[in-house]
Amino acid sequence: MMALRGASSDGFPLCILTILVVPLIAGLWFVVPSCPVVAHVGLVAIGLILILMSYIETIYGSMLKTAVKTEPQSGASGAGFATGSMVLMILAALILWTLLLPGNVQWPFVPDAPMFELSAATFEPQRGSAPIVALIFFVFALPLFCFCTDLPRSGKSVGASIRAGVLSLRAMIGDARNYPDLMIYLLSRLLLLDAGYTFLAMGGVYAVGVMRWSAAELALYGVCGALTSAMGG
Repeated sequence: MMALRGASSDGFPLCILTILVVPLIAGLWFVVPSCPVVAHVGLVAIGLILILMSYIETIYGSMLKTAVKTEPQSGASGAGFATGSMVLMILAALILWTLLLPGNVQWPFVPDAPMFELSAATFEPQRGSAPIVALIFFVFALPLFCFCTDLPRSGKSVGASIRAGVLSLRAMIGDARNYPDLMIYLLSRLLLLDAGYTFLAMGGVYAVGVMRWSAAELALYGVCGALTSAMGG
């Protein structure tokens, strides 16, 4: 696999993070509202997933320089984001059609019962989306590891690489006044991501707690969000 050539390359830690995050996502299948202990474990798992996904996004961005040979590289980044949003929209629509809408609406193109004979009494249609998302995440990660070109192995140990990274970060912060445009970009991106994640999280809480939306309505909300993301990506 081209992205896994060196222990100090970007592809290797990205592979490790993927191996960690996929079982965590799939494990959300076992989170049931009737068991408070399991529900709290599920919240911890979601927190870990968000942390790991932040690292994955960072490493993925660092691979752009070696993976994309054509200019402008920003175009490739935008195309990747838009494609991911389209996949998200299609996946959410399929989950809506096969798991969440059956048994809740009487539309002619919707099946009478959820796929795989899942039980609505134990929230299996809602929980079933977790292993599906985990599988899609794993399948779409494989081409990245198999075909993307990564940096050659540096020969440094993990400890030496970490120390070099910390020193580089310290030097960048100390020299920040000489790169005002870069600092403005980093600060803006930080605030943008924090605001976006907060909006998504609180939007779901508001939709369920105040507006009393069902799981199907939340999935439709996700489809619309993914569609607008793809259009703006």
